[in-house]
Parts: sequence; C-alpha cells; structure tokens
Amino acid sequence: DDAHFMDPESWVFVRLLGYDAHTVVVMTLRVPAHHLCGAAQAAYSHLNTLHIPLLGLDPSHLATLACQMLGVRKIPRRLDSILRDKSQGVPSWCEQLLREMLYDSVIRTEAPAVAGVDTGEAMVTPPLSQLRKQRATLDSMLGEGASSKNKEMLYRLGTEVENDTPSLVCIIPPDQTISPAGVPTSIKGMIQARIDRMEELDQMIIKTASVLGMVFPR
Repeated sequence: DDAHFMDPESWVFVRLLGYDAHTVVVMTLRVPAHHLCGAAQAAYSHLNTLHIPLLGLDPSHLATLACQMLGVRKIPRRLDSILRDKSQGVPSWCEQLLREMLYDSVIRTEAPAVAGVDTGEAMVTPPLSQLRKQRATLDSMLGEGASSKNKEMLYRLGTEVENDTPSLVCIIPPDQTISPAGVPTSIKGMIQARIDRMEELDQMIIKTASVLGMVFPR
C-alpha cells in the first residue's frame, strides 16, 4: 500500500521480482506516474505491469462511514454534502476531515435530547437496508472471531438505528459554519492548513522535526 512512498532501491527490487513467473506483486499508488522517480516509472511502464484504476467509495456509503467514524447515528446534511463533493470517495480523507472538525469544534457529538440538536438542521441517517446488509456480513465475521473495535462499532450502530434506540448524533453548533469552499481537497492540504494556523514557534518545531527525520535520539 502507498507504494509511491518507496525509495528507488525498492522500486528496482520490485521490478526484478516481477520477472519471476510464479510471483504477482500488487501495489497501490495515489499519485500520477509522472510524479514518480525514474526507477518507479521504469517499473510502472514495464510490459508486465497491469494498471487497474480504482474508484473511490460510492457517495451513498459516506454517511454510513462518517457515522461509524464518529460513533453516531446521524450526521448533518451539510456535512454529508461536503463529504460527497470533496472526498472523491477516499475513506482516509473523510477520517482526517472529521478529526479536524472535531478538534476545531466545528462539529460535535451530542445526545438527541440535548437542547439545540433539533433546531431545523437537516440530518442524514444511513439507509436501514445498507446497515442490515453490513450487519449480515459482520455477523459472520464476528462469529468467526475476527472482531475489531470498528466492526463492533458499526454493528452497534446498525442495531441502534434499526431499533430506533437513543444514541449520539453529530451536530454543527449554532455558532459554527462549514462551507465547501474552505475544505481542502487532499489530506496534504488539510495538514498544511493546520500548520498554517499554528503559532510561529510550533511551526518551527515541526520544520525542525521534519529535518531530523521520523525517529531521532533525545
């Protein structure tokens, strides 16, 4: 995964590995070929390389995904529209945006009974048929012992929505506004926007850390 982060030596190795008739190498790339290094372009354009363009998630699944990530049963329609228009169906982009909005208090999770939740804000609930289908798959996976926190969360979400039991909802506070125009279209853009909002000292710390590397001694 994320093969565009590989170093040139690894690309050379992958290309050599591709000559083995008993080996299939599967990689995912997020950047166009012309942005890759020379070794990567050689492997990318090789006769034995098959390119399969992958589309993002269907927009109808984004509300379910957002509810799963936030641990809620409903999200504002305005938020759903932004996810549909800007995410290009990339789950990691959705997760990063939701974390940014929670961190900046642009959105928050509340119990439905909290005053101000039902103030005319149009809400989106994942379709019951979609949740039931996912629950059927999760039933078999959970039965096989392959449970995880995310699977259990989605399973609980489907149960709560289907039974109409109380649960948290995501809201946009009255003093907050969200606009598609101010939402970056890439994870890099979101990270850069957060860095730009930091104090000058914090920006310098990040720049210094980027030079030192991912790991460095105290």
